[in-house]
Amino acid sequence: MDIHTSREDIMKPVGRILATAVCAVAAMVTLGACQNDDTPIPVGSPTPTATGSVAASGPESGKVPPQAPADVHASTTADGLYIEVSAPESTTVHPGTPVRFDVVVQNSTSGDFTGVGVVVSLGHCGCNPGPMKTMPAGSMQLEAADGSWQPAPYVTQGGGTDFLGRTLVPAFSLSAGQSVTYHLKLEVDPAPNLVAGSTRFEATRTDPSAHAPTPVSSTPTASIELNIRP
Repeated sequence: MDIHTSREDIMKPVGRILATAVCAVAAMVTLGACQNDDTPIPVGSPTPTATGSVAASGPESGKVPPQAPADVHASTTADGLYIEVSAPESTTVHPGTPVRFDVVVQNSTSGDFTGVGVVVSLGHCGCNPGPMKTMPAGSMQLEAADGSWQPAPYVTQGGGTDFLGRTLVPAFSLSAGQSVTYHLKLEVDPAPNLVAGSTRFEATRTDPSAHAPTPVSSTPTASIELNIRP
């Protein structure tokens, strides 16, 4: 038998095996290239948004959810009259920016009250560098029945009790179970010498018919602390 011819016969099967392997690899590559984008997203994967970004659940990373405004209340009962003051927006006052306050007066008894006086005043303030620490100049507005804002007494406490004669509105009557709510806006005037400090926003029940206006009851005042920040 021819030795050369025998070697060729032996190599033919090997060549066929290599050719088959190459074809198989080519087929796999072709199938991979033809795979389209319709492959289902595995269960549990984030859902793409219209822009291609991943839709996140919950607050954005690094951002704090906005907080609701502080609603600070203080109340007292003066001989059956319930008095409440509240700051529905903020207890921080910046000069030149109005801040809302509410005052509620309610007759919690079974009888009627006449000649009720309510004084809304501002206490001494550490924001005034002067020796008296009187609250700096400003203005107060009262919401009228038609929704408009009207000027109201801007009452500051000094060295005496004269401020108790300056009621928010004229003396009024309250029947059993009746209540009245006053919506107010306080604004402090800007001043170059103001510093950061605190004061009190107070509502006091008084007797306007007295020769010298006086508080009624041993606890006639509802009071909340304000922070003045220039």
